[in-house]
Formats: sequence, C-alpha cells, structure tokens
Amino acid sequence: MRHDSGPVPVGAGLPGTFTVSPWGPGVTGVFVDLGLPLPGFVDALPLLEAECEWPPEGTPAEFEVIDIRVGGSFQLRLRPTATPPPGEPWPRRGPR
Repeated sequence: MRHDSGPVPVGAGLPGTFTVSPWGPGVTGVFVDLGLPLPGFVDALPLLEAECEWPPEGTPAEFEVIDIRVGGSFQLRLRPTATPPPGEPWPRRGPR
C-alpha cells in the first residue's frame, strides 16, 4: 500500500549506504541502510536508466524519499539524487 506521509516525508533528502542486493546487480533493486529502524529501497529502473555501474555494497550516496510503502512494515522507496556518468564507478568511501 502506498502512502505520502509517515516517519519520513516524501521529498525528504537522506544520506545512506547501498547494501548487498540479494538478487544480484541489475535485478529488481538494491536496499539502502539509512541508519533508521526502517529499510530503504532503490528500484533498479532509475539505476538502469542512468546507465551507471551498479552500486557496490558500502557505497555512500544521497537519496530522496519518493514513496512510503506499508504492508507488514514500513519501507522507504528512494532514488539517488545523483548518479555517476554512464559507465563510471560510484565514488568510494575514503579510509577511516
């Protein structure tokens, strides 16, 4: 079920980190760790349309909330606010 309000409003910007995709690169989408008690998810379509490399696990990025899904639990549907140029890798996190 779709909603436009909830724990984080649609249109909000959030930092997050791409996590492992259980389906493999280029299939369905990828989960995002937002540091919140609810998951984020980016559909594959925006990534495929950008013709960018699939983001590896641990890649940091900025996201916009585009939808809130409710169905047993909340899920924030996201889109990256920026993607690398076609064929270029995502920026990697620097050493800590």
